[in-house]
Parts: sequence; structure tokens; C-alpha cells
Amino acid sequence: MVKCKCCETTGAVTKVLPAYEAAGLGAPFTVILENAVKVVECKKCGTVLKTSIPDIKGLFHAVVFSRALEPRKMVGEEIRFMRKAMGWKSKDLAKQLGVSPEHFSRYENGGKTMPESTEKLFRLYALLKTPDKSALEELDLSTLFDRIEIEAMWDPNKPLKFYFVRRSIPAEAANSNDEKWRKDRLKVA
Repeated sequence: MVKCKCCETTGAVTKVLPAYEAAGLGAPFTVILENAVKVVECKKCGTVLKTSIPDIKGLFHAVVFSRALEPRKMVGEEIRFMRKAMGWKSKDLAKQLGVSPEHFSRYENGGKTMPESTEKLFRLYALLKTPDKSALEELDLSTLFDRIEIEAMWDPNKPLKFYFVRRSIPAEAANSNDEKWRKDRLKVA
């Protein structure tokens, strides 16, 4: 049993939070997790002793997948976040996109804006390289490139806010009843 550092009590209760802002992911937009994050709280004072996010790697991939389909033009910190979340090296990704590593670095650092054709390729790469192939089954791959839209004009005062839930995937798709992260909705504040 864990001892509370605030009140020295050893009793705790575990509960699932209805909503949790996952600020620790490092995403340059808001990510809200609904009905999935478990916390262990002190019975006496309510201090959170432990927070547990299930399948953090799967969550990163779901966030990248969802952002790749969101039409708002990407900024450098979003490109960097997506690359790091997928575990890609910048030089390897630059090669896949047909640009020099130095040029790609300028995209990530905001020194250059990624051209629409390169951004579409980057988004397509992110979608097709997802380890969760069940997410691809929801898309029509023959029209995927056309489906990726990029809105160059948007209000920077309206931040992106993604909501995610854990949903069961069909047993025939994954040979199990595992739950996967899925985007529930998007809100532009």
C-alpha cells in the first residue's frame, strides 16, 4: 500500500476519470482522454498518488493518425511532435519526403513552411506507417491522398482540441477483443 506524502495515510482508492488532459504527451495541441485514465487517490485527503494511461504507445499513434487527417495546416512543432511520436529519425523522414535533412529541420523549427505537396506526403506517410492497421480499415485507401486536405488559412486563436476514447475493435480485425485508442471528436475552441 502506498503512503500519502500529504497526510501520511496509507488507504487509497482507484477510479477512472471521466476526462483527463494529457498535457504530458508533449503535443502542441490539447489531447483529452475520456473514461480511460485511472488514478489512485488518497482515501483521506484526495491527493493523486498515481496516474495510469493505458497503451501510451497506441495513444501516440492515434494522436498522430488523427492529426494527419485534420485539415488545418501544420506548424513546425506539430511536425516535430508527429515525427518523434512515431519514433522516426529526421534524416530518414527527410529522405522519404525528398528533402535534405537541413531543409526538413527548417520545417520543424518554423523557419520554412512545408509546401502543400510535401505536407500531403508527410501526412500520407504518417497514416500508412501506423502500427494499428485496424485504423486503416476505416479509410478508403484508393482515395486517401485526395482525402487529405490542407486548409492554409485558419484562426490561430482557435486551438485544436482532440478527444480520445478507448474502444473495442472487432475480434475478426485483431484476433482479440483488445481496446484501441480512437478519436471521439475534434473541437476547435
